[in-house]
Amino acid sequence: MAADYKKIAHETAKIADLITQANEATIKSRAGTDFTFSLKGRNGMSDSGIFTEKGAWGNLPSGEAYCAPVEGTANGRVVVQKGWYADLKENMIITFRNGKVTSIDGGGQVGNNFRELLSFGKEEEPYLSRRNHAELGVGTNPNAKRPDNVLEAEKIRGTVHIAIGDNSHMGGAVKADSHEDFIIPLATLSFDNRAVMRSGKLVI
Repeated sequence: MAADYKKIAHETAKIADLITQANEATIKSRAGTDFTFSLKGRNGMSDSGIFTEKGAWGNLPSGEAYCAPVEGTANGRVVVQKGWYADLKENMIITFRNGKVTSIDGGGQVGNNFRELLSFGKEEEPYLSRRNHAELGVGTNPNAKRPDNVLEAEKIRGTVHIAIGDNSHMGGAVKADSHEDFIIPLATLSFDNRAVMRSGKLVI
């Protein structure tokens, strides 16, 4: 909360502009994340923490650039490392195909909870929309530290996060009754094969 939000706003806006200009994004990590999806035609947005105009709103702590990726384009896997979600005691692997989660492996009880939420094998609502790849986010708050509190963890500078479920509130086309974020630390993020983050270090 005590971060320099003017500095955060400047860096966040730069990343949001890169998102807007990008056609494709790739996220990789040493833990095993290897994930690709389209951003073509989608606008990057900024959660900078500066709410000075009438009607402005957001959550605190702030500090992320984000967007709703193109539905139906996400493929690969995301490894959520233990400790990077509340009560997650072992790694959890989320596999995507054509924009939807197709399986969740590991994760212990947290994994069980998500397998129940998404109910693989049931091809009707609300399960289909819950499986949607909903968001790309890039954390920009240098004071955010706590990995097991998603609201704070997704703001940690040098992290990337993705979400599943609803994206209608950020310009996407899918309405769902859930929106769940997953943080990827020490990620390498590339837009159109150009790295903007390498192993958790921004290179913009």
